Amino acid sequence: MECNAVVQEGLWHSNARFTASMSRIMEEYSHPFKDDILVSTDTLTCDTPDRPKQWERVSKKDVKNRRKY
Repeated sequence: MECNAVVQEGLWHSNARFTASMSRIMEEYSHPFKDDILVSTDTLTCDTPDRPKQWERVSKKDVKNRRKY
């Protein structure tokens, strides 16, 4: 029984460390970065220099042109 309690406590601490690490990562990266292509999750569209396009129809050329702005 004692061994099970030790394992459970270890798992609890591991989960707490994982949760804290993920929270720090999410906070650090939860903002748009320069030159990012932002895709709307509602419509799966993104803004290109020409017009909004469906994400699956965005070419590599569009991505490269977007990074120039």
